[in-house]
Amino acid sequence: MTGKLAVVFNARSANHCGAAQPNVGLSMAGVTAPNAIIRHGSYMYTPMLNNTVVVQFKVTADSISGLSQYKFRTYIAGLPPEITGLGVADDLQSLMIYINVLNLGAVERENFTRLPLCEDM
Repeated sequence: MTGKLAVVFNARSANHCGAAQPNVGLSMAGVTAPNAIIRHGSYMYTPMLNNTVVVQFKVTADSISGLSQYKFRTYIAGLPPEITGLGVADDLQSLMIYINVLNLGAVERENFTRLPLCEDM
C-alpha cells in the first residue's frame, strides 16, 4: 500500500480517503443482491442466476491506483435453486454449497454439494 491510503490505514484515521465510488466487480458477472457471499484468501464466492450457479472471483489490487481488480468465472452451474449458504472446509480443501431442498408434503431440509477448492486464477 502506498501514498495517502497507506497513511490513513496506518494512522487508523477515518474520513480522509475521499468519496467512495461504486464497485462494478460483482455486477460485471451478473451478480445482484446475492443471498450468500464468502471470502477465502483473495477469492470470493457467490451464487447468481436464480441461485443455480456459483461464481468465483479473484480480487487483487492494482499496483498503481490501489483499486480492486476482479477476475471471475463460473465455478459450478446447474444446481437446484435455493442456495442458502456457502462455506470452505480447509481441512477437506473443499467449497461447500448448502441448498434448501423442499420435498412435497415434507419439511424443508438442507443438502450440500462439496466441490474441490480450485483457486488457480
